[in-house]
Amino acid sequence: MARNRGQNLDQWATALGATNDTDALRLLTKTLAMTVHARNDCVALVRATHSAPDDDASTSATRAVIAFDWLAESIERVCKEFKRHSRGQG
Repeated sequence: MARNRGQNLDQWATALGATNDTDALRLLTKTLAMTVHARNDCVALVRATHSAPDDDASTSATRAVIAFDWLAESIERVCKEFKRHSRGQG
């Protein structure tokens, strides 16, 4: 199982364009920050459109917030895997 986890982290690093775990974690952290920023923008859209006569915009923005929450959780999970791996626990 650990071997598969390491291969998965290698694939993540490659996808991010990183050549080592430290750079991969740095890029993931940057990606997480962008994700949180985009989520916060969507929250602002929900607030701005909640009183609109047509609820399509607010509903779509709410769905986007949920999607960004899921994305952030996924990125955080991969960050934890890289940290665990770098400590020799994975």
